[in-house]
Amino acid sequence: MKIRELEHPICPLGECPVWDEANNCFYWSDILLGRIYRYSLLSETVDLIYETERQIGGVLLSDNGQLILFTDKDIRKLTLGTKSIEIVYQMNFETGERFNDAIADSAGRFWAGTMDATLSKGKLYRFEAGKDPVVILENLGITNGMGFSVDDRTFYHTDSIPRIITKYEYNIETGEIANGSLFLKMNEQDGSPDGMEVDSEDNIWTACWGGSQIMKLSSSGKILERIPIPAKQPSSLAFGNNNVLVTTAAKEADNLITGYNNDGEFVGGKSYIISK
Repeated sequence: MKIRELEHPICPLGECPVWDEANNCFYWSDILLGRIYRYSLLSETVDLIYETERQIGGVLLSDNGQLILFTDKDIRKLTLGTKSIEIVYQMNFETGERFNDAIADSAGRFWAGTMDATLSKGKLYRFEAGKDPVVILENLGITNGMGFSVDDRTFYHTDSIPRIITKYEYNIETGEIANGSLFLKMNEQDGSPDGMEVDSEDNIWTACWGGSQIMKLSSSGKILERIPIPAKQPSSLAFGNNNVLVTTAAKEADNLITGYNNDGEFVGGKSYIISK
């Protein structure tokens, strides 16, 4: 595999990458600055396409090409052509709470997790059209990457504070999860599991915050591959057109402008394309 750094401003908290097949591009957010970036595989350039005063903790792409943004206040739709915004749902968050990662299942439900300032009261919500949101899990540290197995029978959920990924039995007809079991407990040296993707062979790829790597695991939990990332804090990843886009974060760097620590270590804030 080949890895290439993308040219864009340092992101204090780059996250939430998604692939847009119709336009051959990736989108991702800088959560803390409320920005959405786009990387085109055709032009090989990065553009800032949206900015708001809200923190954007989750990004999804709808069937009609709109971006669904999960913020610290609401869920909104961004129409890319006109940059118009429609508020879909107003959240009643407590102070310091915001969305942190989101995913859609094959039935069109949205799953979105939150974190709070105490890192102990995070929730996982399920959203369905025409229904009020349902809290599925609560008292989480940092609810993070999620994924579904190819057959839609397994749901994976990450909590970054205890450094675990839990797997659940999943009912695609009802949207219910059951019988949670530990899939992965990451050691401190490897980092904390963050954003996640499940590939077409049911392998789980997780960004290892603090571990300078992407870890690829089989559905049985066996480590298949470690992919080094030239930043200490990989935050998430997305697949697209035989490429993987990896986001990273400068959040805990001594210099948030450069993304470096005082000892010369690059903490993060850049994004990378991994090509097979």
